[in-house]
This record gives sequence, C-alpha cells and structure tokens, in this order.
Amino acid sequence: MTLSHLSLKSLLCGALFALILLAGLFLHKTGRPFPSLLFNLHKMATVVWIILSIHLLVKVYQLHPPGSLMIVSTGISTVALLTLLVSGGMMSLDKIPELMLHAHRIATWALLASYPLLLVRILSLNHSL
Repeated sequence: MTLSHLSLKSLLCGALFALILLAGLFLHKTGRPFPSLLFNLHKMATVVWIILSIHLLVKVYQLHPPGSLMIVSTGISTVALLTLLVSGGMMSLDKIPELMLHAHRIATWALLASYPLLLVRILSLNHSL
C-alpha cells in the first residue's frame, strides 16, 4: 500500500467520522422515536468507519513504529469506541439506563478528542516517510 493510499484512507476515515458525528447530533436533537433512515445510516457508516480505521491503523503500524502519542490516541479511541458501541446498542431499547446516556456522551467527547489527533499523526507520517 502506497503512502497516497494511506492518505486517501485517512481522509475517508475523517469524512466518515464527520458524517457519523453529524448524524449522531441530529439523532440527539430529534429524539425518540429516531428517524429509521438516519439511525440506520449512522449505524452502517459506523461499521464501515471501524473497518477502514482498523485497516488503516494496521497498515500504518506495519510501516512506521508508533510513538507514544499514537499509542495513547489509539488506546483512548479504542476504549471510547467500545463504550460507544455498547451504549449505542442500548439506544434502541425502550428504556435506556441514564448511566448509558452519560457514558455515550462522555465517550463521544473522548473519541472526538483522540481520533482526529490520530488521523493528523497518520497524515504527518505519510509526509515524513
């Protein structure tokens, strides 16, 4: 995989991430019952984003040994993503535990803080190799 492919995948991951965030924000604003088309778009974009992000990270870690910022960003992003998957899955239940709503909001902010740093670092690696 060439560096330009990594840059393209990084930008695609960033665009999907923005789409997921915007859809999630709109779902939050509209409230229950969630519009099914938007809810499914949010879920499907998330699945594609996860697959692309994992593939991207594996390739980047193979090409370049990760530094501490990359390791920390990957760790925070992973924990936040797992929290979002569990809490997001519970959003379709009739009664959502309050703790899950708070966990979903906190994990969203954690992912919003860590994932863009990871993408910027990957893009900067592409230019330094």
